Amino acid sequence: MFTLTLNKSNFYKVKAGQNAEQISKTLEIPVQNKIFSGKIIIIPKIKLIAYKVKVGESYQSISNKFGVDSLYLSEINDDVLLYPTKIIYVPKK
Repeated sequence: MFTLTLNKSNFYKVKAGQNAEQISKTLEIPVQNKIFSGKIIIIPKIKLIAYKVKVGESYQSISNKFGVDSLYLSEINDDVLLYPTKIIYVPKK
């Protein structure tokens, strides 16, 4: 017989009236816009830091700067369109 144990700190339940931007700032993780009250968000085990995109930067150039895979960086940020001043999240070393 197996027992499933979960660490509550790895999950967050969306409260009524919260939007993706508020949750993203609170948890310091990217959150998709398709959220609703009661939805469970899995908090990644890796620490992410916010990064403001500069003119001419791409996922590839940012991944080179931080030493991470560009596809992984894109996946973390839900493959959002990058533009100057856009806040994305990168893994903390």
